Amino acid sequence: MSDAATSSTPSVIADDVWVRFLIRYHRTEMTIREAFVRSLDIVRRREDRGWREAFWALRGLNIHAHPGEIVGIVGRNGCGKTTLLKTLAGILTPDRGSVTVRGRVGCLLSFGVGFNPMLSGRENVFLNGSILGLSRREIAQRYNDIVEFSELGDFIDAPVRTYSAGMKGRLGFSIAVHIDPDVLILDEVLSVGDAAFRNKAGSILSRYHGSGKTVIVASHSMDLIRKQCDRAYWIGKGRVLMEGRPAEITQAYVSQSILEGMEIEVEPDIAPGEPEEAKAFWRQRDAIDATFGAAPPDYVKSLTSLIAATSPQSVLEFGCGVGRVLEVLRRQTQDATRLKGIDVNDKAVRAGSSRYGIDLEVGDETTLKSIPDRSIDVVFTSSSLVHVPVLAPVLDELVRIAQRYVILFEPCMPARSGRVTAIRNQGRDADVFPFTYMHDYSTYLKEHGLTQVYERFVPPRDGGIGPLYRLMVFAKNGDASGEFERCISQDD
Repeated sequence: MSDAATSSTPSVIADDVWVRFLIRYHRTEMTIREAFVRSLDIVRRREDRGWREAFWALRGLNIHAHPGEIVGIVGRNGCGKTTLLKTLAGILTPDRGSVTVRGRVGCLLSFGVGFNPMLSGRENVFLNGSILGLSRREIAQRYNDIVEFSELGDFIDAPVRTYSAGMKGRLGFSIAVHIDPDVLILDEVLSVGDAAFRNKAGSILSRYHGSGKTVIVASHSMDLIRKQCDRAYWIGKGRVLMEGRPAEITQAYVSQSILEGMEIEVEPDIAPGEPEEAKAFWRQRDAIDATFGAAPPDYVKSLTSLIAATSPQSVLEFGCGVGRVLEVLRRQTQDATRLKGIDVNDKAVRAGSSRYGIDLEVGDETTLKSIPDRSIDVVFTSSSLVHVPVLAPVLDELVRIAQRYVILFEPCMPARSGRVTAIRNQGRDADVFPFTYMHDYSTYLKEHGLTQVYERFVPPRDGGIGPLYRLMVFAKNGDASGEFERCISQDD
């Protein structure tokens, strides 16, 4: 988002907005006399309440948008996106809360809304423009541009009832953008038309960046949200689930959608001797030969960028296959940070030390005991605690030696812990790697006094438990002053 947008007064504000609909069920038919008698019976009137039910489509929702900003809205069908946009456009009135919109509003909420199907496209341009507040002269001045952009050609004089959904959407979008609104509200309409028209529509949205206009667009196209929007909101069951950068919001939304199709079977009881068996398994694994090279995976770039943003003096990686992430981090910090790694596998340490030139050491949680309290700025694990049966011995030591942050890139699900025995992903059985475990890191670390300051889904790969991976940051000192948020803001 531009500096101008962040410093200006919001052009759109939805403050604690609640919107209710009444769902009416079938009632037994009755005469006027029966209805009158029933209305006098208090008991029967109470029973009658069961034929209708209140449904809250929006529940205490808060959003804002600034001039010059394009804001995306994502969420499942039925989550409240269209209700929100209708409320912002003034079509619906909130039952609670308030909506403030500054300036002329242009909106396109569905195909053909505001069109008379019996009139031609030409006549509907003038009709629709007048509804949106333009004079006939203003519409005439913009008419040729509207028709040219819609690509309807000679069909502009045909009745709208003969138009396809795509033709209606293109004409509606063309009218909406050419009335020169201060606030443009769009609901899943940029998917109409062919690729050329979608590219043209995208270029129109690009012009709104820094123009002083505001665009709010709801879409199921994650590519559009990522490329065109400055900020995004993820809506679920009438509430804002997440707000932030479009890339983060779309990643979280897509990952959650995948999670909803996954079934995880977990055995909570750990067999005696299993921790040593797991450790022995990882000690005997072959070392990873390949480096990440000049183009590391997205999850590695996300992890190392987050660590580098905190400007740490020292960083420790603990777990299995350490070194490759540290090597990427060294390039980002330009050797300004003291890096160290501890790996249970001596082959990995030997290979990594010679290949990366980083201080790597063979060891486990007992090795951590020799490190002084609060002596490392940032400690992190990358896909390693997922192979640790019992969390406490390792995580307690990592917390003890951390000075500022504990950063974990691990798979997890709330309130799930134990050995993973089966995974079905989208109805298909996925492979379960030996000694794979779920842990509830957030609950455990909060109980030990740490504050979670960051979390998002960053799946490292498709299939298996990839969609379960989260990048989690825990602050050692409570982060009361918002230090971490300032760090990543400055890094942007």
